Amino acid sequence: MKIWADLAQTVVIPTKLWLKRRTYWQRVVILLLPLLVAFAYQERSGIQTYARFTVQRARVLLAGDRIPLSADVLKRLADSGNRIEVQARIDFRSEFELRNTTDSGWAAAQLIVALTARRVSLGHDPVAIAAFLRAQRPPGAVGWFRGKEPPNLVNTAWCIRALAVLKQPATEPELKYIITQQGRDGGWPVFVGMSAIQESTMATALLAISLNEQRLLPQHSPAMRESMSAAVDRAQGWLIQNSDRERARWKFNPLIVDSSETESDSGLVLYALRNLAATEQGEHNDDLSHAWLQSLPNAFPRKPSEAEMSGEWFDIDATPTFDTVRHLKLQWLIMGTVVSYRDGTVAERVKALRLLEDAITKQNWGTGGTLAYQRAEMLLAITELQRQVGAHA
Repeated sequence: MKIWADLAQTVVIPTKLWLKRRTYWQRVVILLLPLLVAFAYQERSGIQTYARFTVQRARVLLAGDRIPLSADVLKRLADSGNRIEVQARIDFRSEFELRNTTDSGWAAAQLIVALTARRVSLGHDPVAIAAFLRAQRPPGAVGWFRGKEPPNLVNTAWCIRALAVLKQPATEPELKYIITQQGRDGGWPVFVGMSAIQESTMATALLAISLNEQRLLPQHSPAMRESMSAAVDRAQGWLIQNSDRERARWKFNPLIVDSSETESDSGLVLYALRNLAATEQGEHNDDLSHAWLQSLPNAFPRKPSEAEMSGEWFDIDATPTFDTVRHLKLQWLIMGTVVSYRDGTVAERVKALRLLEDAITKQNWGTGGTLAYQRAEMLLAITELQRQVGAHA
């Protein structure tokens, strides 16, 4: 109470006496001055926002299909890409040369895909790297997974894709293992042994990409390529059928009624569909690109480690199993936006440009995350963005 009494004695009472000695209009101006200052600041902020919008709109109109990042933002992006690439190389050396791996080849496969996308030499014979990947499986297994966990098809998808970018064909048993796990409707679950209703957006998108890239290798027989093409077609149909086409959003497990919506996997699906369309295996879905750009959030996450989880419990061979897969948000929001950009209207492109530039300038990316898989996915997204702006071969 003494504090308030002292405050009244030293500040409030003298201020009231001072105001009483002012004229009526002087008191009005004094009392309104803070509001006038706040209004002027708000107007200035609004003018700055409008000016930025006008400049970005002009850049979008002049750039065609290229994403017109400013020179300063391009430099920041390049610096981030180079920094994360250096750490990714260290991660790969730790995985391959030092055999310091505990994740059944998952992160190693992602690092291979991300570094190869940047045309970085891995410094080792692709045959030796492929043998290393296969050595990460439990003894006698065809797919990839940790020994005490159920067989994991997301893990397998990344490893099969890593083999493809190394120009190393997956074996017939490896490919048949994947294809036989596909549901009749075209979807795949995360874990082998799950029911059809538990099919996963993430697993289906990643396996479609992996089989599509394996399909392009000349070492496969015509019959096997045909089998892979048919599986990819079914997967694409499943992804499109199970989308919210008005918003270009997917759920973690679309056949489960109360499954949550996921921004991460939605960006992944758009990337997968563009991957298929680029090889003439899939159709171009510009309506989904429009819907994605119209439904973008107000801001992207700042950290590469921010992730979603489905929160689902699954029955796998009658054993309750919690879905522990983490779905990274920033990486796939960037990727979905980049691959959708060219199909957007001018207004949609301006919004996408603002979000991308804000994500880069206000970033807290560091070395791309605290774990190797976070860095690998971050590097993949940065590389795709740099390609779209013409800043990476």
